[in-house]
Amino acid sequence: MSETRTALSVVEPKTAEPKRNGRPRKMLTPQQIVDLEKLAETGANRPEMAAMLGMDEDTLAKRLKDQPEVFMAMARAGARMRVSIRRKQVAVALNDKHPAQATMLVWLGKATLGQSDRVTLKIETPQDAFDKLKMIWPEIDSEELIKQLTAGPSAIDAEVVSESIEEEQERKEA
Repeated sequence: MSETRTALSVVEPKTAEPKRNGRPRKMLTPQQIVDLEKLAETGANRPEMAAMLGMDEDTLAKRLKDQPEVFMAMARAGARMRVSIRRKQVAVALNDKHPAQATMLVWLGKATLGQSDRVTLKIETPQDAFDKLKMIWPEIDSEELIKQLTAGPSAIDAEVVSESIEEEQERKEA
């Protein structure tokens, strides 16, 4: 028995980038990435960023996929912008002399604490309904209201806008 040896062929590994026809891609320069990050930090959207960099929106979208450093720069800048806005909102909300303090406190309560302008009351009897509504709207006609409540279902859901509750509290204080 004779041994036959064959030469092993060496297979070249494939390159990471497939060979492309046409001109090479034009990647963003480090300065363009810095400019893009500054734009993102101001809250500019993608069409605005592309226009400021003098490129098409599709080109910017491709660079976001092809160049991870571009995507990361935009993500960092967007996060810095959001943190900066939140920091300013909290500062306004905590400043007793700022004219927008009350508005900012209400907004932050809704956005961060899940607070709402609406209050839902579950009323079991017509008298409960009358008492609650009379507290909020003292000018309501009691006889007409009792007729309507006794004609309806025994449990009534009433939504009351918080401004009405605030008005009632102001009336009690006055």
